[in-house]
Amino acid sequence: MKYTKTLIALAFAVALGAEARAAGPLVYLAQTNSFSVNPTATLNWNQFDSNLGTLTGITFEASSGLVGSFTVINSSSSDMKARNSTAELIFNFLGTGSPGEVFSDILAPISTSPNSGTTGTNISGNSSQLFTIAAGQTVGLPLVDWFSYQSYFTGIGAVASSASLAVNVTSTGGLYTLDTSATTANGSAILTYIYQVPEPSAASLLIFGLGGLVAMRCVRRKS
Repeated sequence: MKYTKTLIALAFAVALGAEARAAGPLVYLAQTNSFSVNPTATLNWNQFDSNLGTLTGITFEASSGLVGSFTVINSSSSDMKARNSTAELIFNFLGTGSPGEVFSDILAPISTSPNSGTTGTNISGNSSQLFTIAAGQTVGLPLVDWFSYQSYFTGIGAVASSASLAVNVTSTGGLYTLDTSATTANGSAILTYIYQVPEPSAASLLIFGLGGLVAMRCVRRKS
């Protein structure tokens, strides 16, 4: 009887060890945040609960489109040319151990009416020019792998990221200011946790079954 109990204990120990080593298929846990940046927005992200399984990857990607208009105000008495309009969309994760700033300058250059390309658009002294952003300027932001920041994204709670938009032009002559209050970047960002959930292996299930049969046999002998 003593040896039987020992064998059962060993069987269960081996089964538990096999179960701990067995890894299930990858699970993708994605969360999406839509944003409208004018000129900033805050996005909150749930951290990964390590009780779910073993984290194996973290990815972040986004897409955005630029809409609206902006005004270049020539504050000088002399004429100027506004040219090379660009827009900058920046995601910044906050706090120690974070990925920091990503996706900068992804909306540059932008098309406008009138055209403010390399030739520029003339703006008379002490006047302003409204630039309307051409439609259809949607940009897919690159996919990044942030597994190296797993400690920052793991826990019970949330982390925050900011999204900010900045419009710029270069000019020849004159002093100018920009009114970008009518400029908006609309889009969505996706943070995905990739993890594995341990599952019983075939060997561990077999050993559990054999251990159960032995235990049942012992009970029958006692009765």
